[in-house]
Amino acid sequence: MKQERPAPVLVVAVLGVLVGGLAMAVGGGAACLAAGGWPEPIVALPVKGKAEDSVLFLRTSVAAYGAYEVARPAALALLGAALIGAGAALLRSGRRARRAALVLAGLCVAFNVGTFLYEIGYVLPALEDWRSSAQRGYNGNVSQISYLWLMPVALLTVALVVTLHGVITLLVLQSPAVADAFAEPADRPVQNL
Repeated sequence: MKQERPAPVLVVAVLGVLVGGLAMAVGGGAACLAAGGWPEPIVALPVKGKAEDSVLFLRTSVAAYGAYEVARPAALALLGAALIGAGAALLRSGRRARRAALVLAGLCVAFNVGTFLYEIGYVLPALEDWRSSAQRGYNGNVSQISYLWLMPVALLTVALVVTLHGVITLLVLQSPAVADAFAEPADRPVQNL
């Protein structure tokens, strides 16, 4: 006999599928763009008389940035696929679905906190160095300033949504009522009617 799940579990499951699809789409697209090379520089400004790409500057001055710019969106796409699987398992009421969703939620939070720390510790200071050197070298001749902020902003937004979903999943699935709903029949407390 199929057992009813609490409403918050169903909400978390549906959101897991939706957030997972979003993470797969944005992460997969960004990984393909990063692997093939961005079509235009994110920001091109004159630096000491020539236009220098901020991404090129990051690749040369930040440890492992070349691998990071491809690996982060690819990992986000893989986490998205796993979120879809975990959400579907929660919807199907699988016995191990709660444990798998908890592990995945913890992994999502840990991954995104780690990437945020890398960006705060390494990428943002390097971008500040690049910006200050671009301002020092500015000679009034702006060749071209082009913006492709859509993908980095989308990646950051989706990473924040995945992290928020992970935290909510951890909170909802750790509650005693949800734990009881996923418990084996022999492990459930007997209720007197």
